[in-house]
Amino acid sequence: MKNLKSLLAICLLYSCGKLGIQSKTSTSLLTVVYDITDPLKCIPCANPILKLYDFQSYKDQLAQFRLVPVSDKKLNPIREVTIENSSVSDQNNVNEEMDYRENLVLAFYDSVRMAINDFQSQYTADTSLHYSECYSTIATELEILASRNASKKILIVFSDLFENSVEFSCYTYQGLSLLKNNPEKVEAILLRQHPLPDNLQGIMIYAVYNPDNRENDILFSKMATVYKHMMTSRGATIKFQATNKYFQ
Repeated sequence: MKNLKSLLAICLLYSCGKLGIQSKTSTSLLTVVYDITDPLKCIPCANPILKLYDFQSYKDQLAQFRLVPVSDKKLNPIREVTIENSSVSDQNNVNEEMDYRENLVLAFYDSVRMAINDFQSQYTADTSLHYSECYSTIATELEILASRNASKKILIVFSDLFENSVEFSCYTYQGLSLLKNNPEKVEAILLRQHPLPDNLQGIMIYAVYNPDNRENDILFSKMATVYKHMMTSRGATIKFQATNKYFQ
């Protein structure tokens, strides 16, 4: 019996040790794509986004936040905030502060809030831009997420998805006709412009848009159908919603 108890104790210690390692090495990657080519009703709000990291359950994790604009250009400045996992960050705790990790998490929250606020102050869209490189921006961020090892990969897109690039435009008669009658051809055009990785498994995508009229609602639905097929056929999960208050 004593040998059995000893064996159980060793197993419990080993199990706890493994859980501790998993907690320290877990990684959350979250990217927000924010369309500044048209005024939007739903824009990024920090608190619902920060909840997705779930630091209460995974306080030792490595977490990264990226904020990427959709504009009339393919190259845009990106804001990035990172908190290292506790195995790395604890090495800087030279004074052995008991709440050192908690303070780092709070600083991470503050930096994400500041990045969102600064971004909105700089890029508030009062008027529409002539072009919108929506798909290229989203595809680039999906490539980055697909190439990384992480326990949580999330892409949140605040956009109407109305493409207006050289390759395809929702605003021309030809583009609207193609989108209505042959959405698979629209998908093929976009993929020729910027191929997607074959494997997008493990990536959760939220597409957030609150249309201001029926016409935009219909157009968004048609573009959403194209995006849904592109993403889910490669293993990603995508949800469409009209609120920025929560992500489930």
